[in-house]
Amino acid sequence: FDHNKDHVAEWADGLYKNKTAADYFTGVAVHWYGGLNTENLQKAHEVDPTKSILGSEACNCVGHVVLQQDGVSSWWTRAERLSLDILEDLKWWAVGWIDWNLLVDVNGGPNHLKNLCDANMIQDAAGDKGGQPLIKQASYYYMGHFSR
Repeated sequence: FDHNKDHVAEWADGLYKNKTAADYFTGVAVHWYGGLNTENLQKAHEVDPTKSILGSEACNCVGHVVLQQDGVSSWWTRAERLSLDILEDLKWWAVGWIDWNLLVDVNGGPNHLKNLCDANMIQDAAGDKGGQPLIKQASYYYMGHFSR
């Protein structure tokens, strides 16, 4: 299972109770889309406390890259949402957290689904958006605290 947290308890119940299958995986991975759903993380943990939960995907897909110039409040708010998700996942049994996008271009890609997303760093080769080839977003600084 590697999907949103809203159904993780149901999947954990089905996967973990099949002892033959359960021998072949360590746990489940969860995305942040759809809310914190900490009660579902708790339920998944209770099904089998020996199995792991891993936060495996999160990003702000707002249809464009949001640079600091677009509004300082929005710039920091997106980083705070990611940080809250990490903290809540770790508080509710996650063994780690993996960011989905470390770097995207100024259009929010490349992306196989063409849903333009944000990332901790933006590659701006021409320097048109941020005046430099690599733009560090607010989330970059937040992630620095988690990675120490």
